[in-house]
Amino acid sequence: MRTRFRGQTVREALLIRGPKGWAEFAPFAEYQPEESAAWLGAAVEAGWRGLGRR
Repeated sequence: MRTRFRGQTVREALLIRGPKGWAEFAPFAEYQPEESAAWLGAAVEAGWRGLGRR
């Protein structure tokens, strides 16, 4: 990251390619698995269902 954010200068991300396009999952390291799971679910949904585009 070019600018430090929340004390971090490096961030890991997962790119997911679904039938409706690409999605990104990149929770902050301090988040617990239960909280991050909701973000992962949203990324999978975006890749498989799209982002509201018709």
